[in-house]
Amino acid sequence: MTVSCKWEVETLERETATGKVLVVHYVVKATDGTYSSAARGQAGLEGEISIPYSELDEETVIGWAQNVLAAQLPAEEEGEPVTMEERKTRAVTSVEAFLNKQISEQKAPTVDTGVPW
Repeated sequence: MTVSCKWEVETLERETATGKVLVVHYVVKATDGTYSSAARGQAGLEGEISIPYSELDEETVIGWAQNVLAAQLPAEEEGEPVTMEERKTRAVTSVEAFLNKQISEQKAPTVDTGVPW
């Protein structure tokens, strides 16, 4: 079965006086309909955010979190620049591949626990 992944915002930390979002707490959930896995993280935001807090939507905020992950990847590869969009794709793919691997391990475990008696 195909594994589907969904990015969700669990909560936001913000300045009460200005509404500026400081930290995005997110979860990425993966499932193939039978097996599931999830990864949680947080992304600290820097810079100016021009969207009022009351007008934010989840898609925008998830994009911010993914951009933070992308910014942690190298801006160059083998001396060639890597665009922010490519870095974002790689960051998202990396998280989702990790979850896919966990689901594969659930389906066909390669490690087991127990004792022989």
